[in-house]
Amino acid sequence: MMRNPLALGASLALLSLVHCGEAAGPGDVAGLDATREAASQPDGTATPDDVPTRSPDASDFDSSLPAEDAEAPMDAVGPRDATAASDARGNDASAPDAAVDSAADSGAGVRLAVNASWHIDLEAPVNTSVDADVFDIDLFDNSESVIRAIHARGHRVICYFSAGSYENWRPDASMFPMAALGRDLDGWPGERWLDVRNTALRTVMQRRLDLARTKGCDGVDPDNVDGYTQMSGFTISAANQLDYNRFLAREAHARGLLIGLKNDLDQVTSLVGDFDFAINEACFRYNECARETPFVRASKPVLQIEYGTISTLQRTVCPEAMRLGFFSILPGADRLAGDYTRCSDGRAIR
Repeated sequence: MMRNPLALGASLALLSLVHCGEAAGPGDVAGLDATREAASQPDGTATPDDVPTRSPDASDFDSSLPAEDAEAPMDAVGPRDATAASDARGNDASAPDAAVDSAADSGAGVRLAVNASWHIDLEAPVNTSVDADVFDIDLFDNSESVIRAIHARGHRVICYFSAGSYENWRPDASMFPMAALGRDLDGWPGERWLDVRNTALRTVMQRRLDLARTKGCDGVDPDNVDGYTQMSGFTISAANQLDYNRFLAREAHARGLLIGLKNDLDQVTSLVGDFDFAINEACFRYNECARETPFVRASKPVLQIEYGTISTLQRTVCPEAMRLGFFSILPGADRLAGDYTRCSDGRAIR
């Protein structure tokens, strides 16, 4: 889900593709420690209950309200090796390789080329005819048949979900422990920050990663992984966030999935070795793009999104984005629905 830069200031979230590199977070990110301390709530970790260990599919999820106390064990889902995960996705000699670097360094067994082209469309139906190496699409709103159709055209698929916020419309909303639900996200009805210290939350994310693997996603784009900089309602430290983000990376790689770091600029240098690519929103607006360059230096792509007047951004943003080695797109509006202009070739995607 993309964050509205006008409504949330520096806190832009969706996922998307734009090579630039900026961290999301409300405009008043600085000095939030005192605010978070005042607004903090108890950790609220509950007692685990047993959950199924098989990989879930869409039929496992319902849209009822979250349970008050139930927490499933963190280790309910075990690691899978990259070969098994690749076989489960049905990848074969016809699978896309234009966007893949042969020098693999992640648990997924491959990595995206630093110059890969991207298409991001978080609203179904997805236009599968766009010419791009990598598609970033919503995990829940797209079926396996959509992902197969994208693969058939020679593209990789990254599946978006929020790892740091609760969305009451998602089919697995009932699996979230009430104790982990924090303050509302400003401007996003039905969405609340999550307490990433709550151990039961990890089981929910493991199941989402299982679903991504089952559907055939090549990687994932977990959003809102910088909650420690936000007024979440919890006292979340930088160390808590690092631990949670590394958990997401380990679990993704254990399932043969690539994983991107969304925004979270303050922790890029600590996490560049754990993640396979970066996704950033509005780093040019906040003069923060240089903080994403460790990914480019590590030969990992930076997918960057810049909002604003397209004609102006083409003159001011695109030359610098290309110099930095980012793949940047200019949606114009504050959402990612498949309409944007690419800096790389000036092409308008509709």
